[in-house]
Amino acid sequence: ELHRFATELGLKRSSYQGPPKTSAPHYDITGFERDRAVRLGAIECSREEIVAIFRRVRVPNGKIRP
Repeated sequence: ELHRFATELGLKRSSYQGPPKTSAPHYDITGFERDRAVRLGAIECSREEIVAIFRRVRVPNGKIRP
């Protein structure tokens, strides 16, 4: 889903950042890209909300549930 939406935004796959370099899979985006993402249906949430989501979906081995 993340990669599909990134493609829809026109982001390059090489911009993807994820394990093992970072614990949270993501793309860094500009303000313009963020505005467009919201127009396309992305849901804005705070850093605290994102951390809470990752805590709920993470399993003991550190991987994310599908």
